[in-house]
Amino acid sequence: MNFTVTDLPSSGNKITVAATNQSVWLAISFGGVQSWQGTLTAGQSHEVAVPDGTTAIELRTGNATATSAKLNDKKIDIDASGITSVVRTATITVAGANGAAASSSSATGTADTDTDTSASSESSAE
Repeated sequence: MNFTVTDLPSSGNKITVAATNQSVWLAISFGGVQSWQGTLTAGQSHEVAVPDGTTAIELRTGNATATSAKLNDKKIDIDASGITSVVRTATITVAGANGAAASSSSATGTADTDTDTSASSESSAE
């Protein structure tokens, strides 16, 4: 899945991931460098600060249907296809190297059925 984010504040951004009803494995990378990896049990969440100037965020999960994710307070729909048996990767591209100062962010993107980047359906961050 690929998402493009616009109007992202230049600093103070965060990714929040959570396990909804089952355990999930997650990894979060910024600019190709892994920042956090772990397993969350049902009901647990974890927050990771997005480094200032980040232009690419990668979120990988081993159980997409039980994973929720937000960039700041905007939902990232990483479970558009309902598939759990493959590792899902959501790549978030930040438009503009430093992001534009704004009070909200928006994202649009496409979803795929595995870790490939071929688009098959629309998904969005709300």
